[in-house]
Amino acid sequence: MRIPRILFVCHDKSGCSQIAAGYVKLLSRDYIRASSAGPAPAEFIDPIVVEVMIEDGVYLTGDVPKPLTTDVIRSSDVLITFKCPDACPFFAGVHRCDRGDPQPCW
Repeated sequence: MRIPRILFVCHDKSGCSQIAAGYVKLLSRDYIRASSAGPAPAEFIDPIVVEVMIEDGVYLTGDVPKPLTTDVIRSSDVLITFKCPDACPFFAGVHRCDRGDPQPCW
């Protein structure tokens, strides 16, 4: 069975994409692969985000923000953006939605 892959993209470097990916990893128990990226990633994940996530059992320590590349997008099954739908090009076969859009993703 192929494991689905979700890519979370956040444009404003607030940590939203890392938080979302961390919770998906925790709650899916490895039945879903989740990652995050951004068009202009910060140098490190906000230490406050790391600290708060540890309280919920999500360990982001050692993770680094990753750049959004064509290969990263193409390797994903689902692309979820956080109020930055124009930051990502469209690719056939990659379902996408924006959390700023009032329409549901699914």
